[in-house]
Amino acid sequence: MGVEPAPDPLDEQVEEEGGPIKSFLEHLEDLRWVLIKSGAAAGVAMLVCLLAGNYVVRILEWPLSRAPIKQAKYTQSAR
Repeated sequence: MGVEPAPDPLDEQVEEEGGPIKSFLEHLEDLRWVLIKSGAAAGVAMLVCLLAGNYVVRILEWPLSRAPIKQAKYTQSAR
């Protein structure tokens, strides 16, 4: 009937939300990676928008080019 050693509370300590408790430097490391990934995603999105901008404008102008043009019966001009 040996007594089992108690597990180290710092190794298995878990927050109420279910995640492990991290030190301040671990949180900074996570923040650094989130900022790097966000910056990379924003850069890729900007590059795609820059390269595909003309195609998007053409797609948006297509219905306007097919719309019938109605002229007003009475027009005024300043001379």
